[in-house]
Amino acid sequence: MRTQYVQFFESLRNPLLTPFFLFITALGDELFYIAAVAFFYWVWDKRLAIKLAMGITMSSYLNSFLKLLIKSPRPYASTNPEEHWIGVNVEEYKQTMGMPSGHAQGSVTFWGILAYELKNKKFWIFAIIIVLLIGISRLYLAVHFLEDVIVGWILGIIIVIVFEYLWAKTEPIVEELQYQQKIALSFSPLILFLVATASFGFDMDAKFGAVTMGALTGILLGHLLQERYIGIYSRPNSLLEGTVRIFVGYMILVPLVLLLSILQHTGLDNSPQSIQLFATLIRYFFIGLILTTMIPALFTKIEIE
Repeated sequence: MRTQYVQFFESLRNPLLTPFFLFITALGDELFYIAAVAFFYWVWDKRLAIKLAMGITMSSYLNSFLKLLIKSPRPYASTNPEEHWIGVNVEEYKQTMGMPSGHAQGSVTFWGILAYELKNKKFWIFAIIIVLLIGISRLYLAVHFLEDVIVGWILGIIIVIVFEYLWAKTEPIVEELQYQQKIALSFSPLILFLVATASFGFDMDAKFGAVTMGALTGILLGHLLQERYIGIYSRPNSLLEGTVRIFVGYMILVPLVLLLSILQHTGLDNSPQSIQLFATLIRYFFIGLILTTMIPALFTKIEIE
């Protein structure tokens, strides 16, 4: 029965829908969330960017943790996935589990937090449509069962509710802390990285902890350093300045993310998995740090009249 739903969505495939759903599913990928956090940090609202970064990294961490505990395979994973899956690295996906869908859960988390913050009815409708389409895209690409997506959506809703409650309770407390205390607190995500390694070992099974908590630590620490030593305003003085920030920022950030990935895989693929794990942690830490410090520092050097 569960395979019938996947087969139904596979039967809808055609040359027009496939590129559309490949684009839609990319809105739930890691690179999109990095780019989105960067956008909000550079030209919209630094506080909102930090909030989104915390929400999506925590959601991704929980999702990966649950996948390793539940161990529910993806459709066709044990038979002939290369004949069914579209737009994914087959060998990589065969090693990952399906329940719950990370794209479904992450999209609800990201767009839910953003919609809650903006408090705009039209944006809520837009966010719901995006979330539904991302979930459907995972079925269309045949990389998830229907229940994977539904559970992902439900978990995402729960995460948004709990996250917003905790954010409202803790934000005033954090604001009252001394600067040194905030610096120490920015390293607290590394505790969750250690939890992942304690649960699944110092190998690439705990990669999700290195990716999410490495990035979050870098973003939080970088934000504090930026606030004290750089002090850019999120909202640029003009549309031109904002456009330049986005162009320059992405021209640095996107190639950097890809380059660091290539360098790690080229230089460390034959290294022990524990070494690769810590390299992943450091790589994502620097991505977060550069996003919130080095690139904003560059903005202060660009004078736009």
